[in-house]
Amino acid sequence: MGIPDFWPLISRVGEPRSLMELITFEALKRRSKGQSLPVIGVDASPIMYEAQGAVIRARGNGGSWSRIGRNTECRTLSMHLEQLARLPATIVIVFDGPKRPDLKRGTHTSCKEHYLTKQFRQLNDGFGFHTWTAPGEAEAELASLNKLGAVDFVLTSDSDIFMFGAPHIIRSPQLSKNRDLVETYNLSESGFYSVDSEGISPAGAVLVAVLSGGDYSGKGLENCGIKTAWALMKTDLGPGLFEILNGQDPGHLQTHANLVGWRNQLCRELRYSPHLKSHRPELASKVPGTFPSSRVVDLYVNPVTSLSEFSTEHPDRHYIAPIWDVAFPDSARMAKIACQLFDWDWERTLEFLRDFVWPGEFVRRILHQGPLGPGASSAASVEHEALGIQSIQRIIAQCIYSKSGASATFPYFQVKVSIDTAHAKASRAFHREMCVPNVQRIPRDSASRLWVPGFILLTAAPDHLDSYFKKASLRGKRPRLQNMRIRLAVLCPWLDQPAMAESLPALPATVSLPAIPPAQPAILPGPDSHSGPSGVTYIVHAQKGSQGEIIEILD
Repeated sequence: MGIPDFWPLISRVGEPRSLMELITFEALKRRSKGQSLPVIGVDASPIMYEAQGAVIRARGNGGSWSRIGRNTECRTLSMHLEQLARLPATIVIVFDGPKRPDLKRGTHTSCKEHYLTKQFRQLNDGFGFHTWTAPGEAEAELASLNKLGAVDFVLTSDSDIFMFGAPHIIRSPQLSKNRDLVETYNLSESGFYSVDSEGISPAGAVLVAVLSGGDYSGKGLENCGIKTAWALMKTDLGPGLFEILNGQDPGHLQTHANLVGWRNQLCRELRYSPHLKSHRPELASKVPGTFPSSRVVDLYVNPVTSLSEFSTEHPDRHYIAPIWDVAFPDSARMAKIACQLFDWDWERTLEFLRDFVWPGEFVRRILHQGPLGPGASSAASVEHEALGIQSIQRIIAQCIYSKSGASATFPYFQVKVSIDTAHAKASRAFHREMCVPNVQRIPRDSASRLWVPGFILLTAAPDHLDSYFKKASLRGKRPRLQNMRIRLAVLCPWLDQPAMAESLPALPATVSLPAIPPAQPAILPGPDSHSGPSGVTYIVHAQKGSQGEIIEILD
């Protein structure tokens, strides 16, 4: 969906990031200011179409419907949500509404809901996600919510999101072997998605869609490829076209008159523009007198959103954007879904809860609660109402690979937590759904082991990490808690952690460095090296720009 071959061109201004690391540090930043967890808006349509495509591919490989069926579609939906469930964020899934355009790429579209919508909503409710139905296109609604601040990030694979001008975009993972690697795009104050000297504006993206073809413009201008459209984006054609239709009636006579002038400018640029590798006089002579369609441009420039609908109905009132509070997974509902949609037994259901449902609930709850006072995190109780800080028993192990976004500078820790309440709710729901004669036959575990990003534990439950590293030192293992604390202090200077600051060595002043490849840490000699207390030497990792990042400590 969107503009064909658009992503390869715009990816040059995107920034590769670890999704888990990006959202974790954003969550820590927001919680340090007393704000709620970051809100990620997700376009539902690409996920449902991918689930539909998985079944089509399976059928094409010879699979029978009785063996594939709805189970495969629901599992594909669930696998997309499982990654989101582990993030320390509030997730909002946005669906297309009844007022979406009825014509896409020359094909009439149905205004009915996608047939997987009901099952998708069930999964969303179980994972603790919010759902929102746009009046029109979901990506237009997401861009509007992002501009209003109701959504902090938009996660989608639809390139139309650039035409609608969303300020903070995360492209859905593209590598099946690394679902944590994403590309991020941020709209600068100058109105461009840019890195260094390259950039594209929303108006420029609309121009590319109109010329080369998109969801609304079909094939666009005949014989005008995306490379020609991309080159013309550097002219004033994009902003000019955007200005003509912005807030204007596409059927007004003045609008048509302005489009005639714009079309003449387009022909001049095709003949003489220095931005083109080769001039296109033959294309300029064949531009139709009806190009571009004011209706098509209007769909990009003035999309139907909740804001536009409200402004039309209440022109004298101010639109108040929705606010989504932190929500948590429902263990009982997820156990019921595992029975209804996946046909799982209890062992498989319990494994699913441990791997995907409970880690996300635990992370969201401990960040929502905030750090406890000294000694409070070691308190124990027999029953716990939720998977919060009080449910922690101890930290067992550390991992710097194989987990989502895990690395030497972003470690995970395995935490043993009490799951009495969550387990009891899930087992009772499973018993009722499967009509097991005696619920006691389902084994009951009082604890589970969950993998959690270390920086979340460092800010929410530092006492437990202290205890873990003290025991690790006694066993002869090299402690890394100091490394984590220093990196957190550098990457998150806005965190106010008095107890943590007492144990930190004095940090050196910011170091200005020339850019070096990201994968090459360097120990800087002479005046650029820094020795802290007790002979600690800081290794500085130079990234793009001049900001130094402390990532390791040598004794």
